[in-house]
Amino acid sequence: MSFLIEGKLPPDLLERYLSILRKHDPRVIVGAQIGEDAALIDMGDRLLVVHSDPITGAITRIGWYVVHIVANDVATRGAKPRWFLPVVMLPLDWEDRAGEVFRDMREAIDEIGAYIVGGHTEFTPGLNRPIISMTALGEVEKTKYVMTKNCRPGDDIILTKGVAIEGTSIIANELYDYLKENIDEDILQRARALSKQISVVKEALIAVKSGEVHAMHDPTEGA
Repeated sequence: MSFLIEGKLPPDLLERYLSILRKHDPRVIVGAQIGEDAALIDMGDRLLVVHSDPITGAITRIGWYVVHIVANDVATRGAKPRWFLPVVMLPLDWEDRAGEVFRDMREAIDEIGAYIVGGHTEFTPGLNRPIISMTALGEVEKTKYVMTKNCRPGDDIILTKGVAIEGTSIIANELYDYLKENIDEDILQRARALSKQISVVKEALIAVKSGEVHAMHDPTEGA
């Protein structure tokens, strides 16, 4: 008997499921595989970069978070994130708060100069918190994309900010009332403010322009 914990699937279990889904398409340069966060699809003179990710553990500013976390994984392929499609599932009692989610989403979209081009929104029975899954798309020249697996022994590693930024800021914001009883207020406020550092779009695009970077990964969750 095996016991699973919340969060991402263990690699062996994920690989088992991915093997069911995989089909060969000559236009898919990078498809579903462990360790690579975005797909690359041949569109002629350029590659389309596609990535999807959910937000399930946050409520505060969930719309803002979900834009930036998916934008990062497109940018670390070397592409500017341009088009976004959210699937927004809200609890039945969230009618008065739904506008807040979309205002936060718009703020994040404007910060990176992108666009919401579609998606789906519903009030979903059985939920006690909102869940958003976001798909982001961008484009990159065929000679300028990068992949996580291109890293190799002897590489210099550049960390532009820090690890576990996303997880730390979400925990500090979501559990603030509980944590303030046990953690110094200054430390807690600094942890909450880490959310402002989540985006790595600017740094990733500068890195790929340099022509010296051959692998990138967004470690905001610490992995």
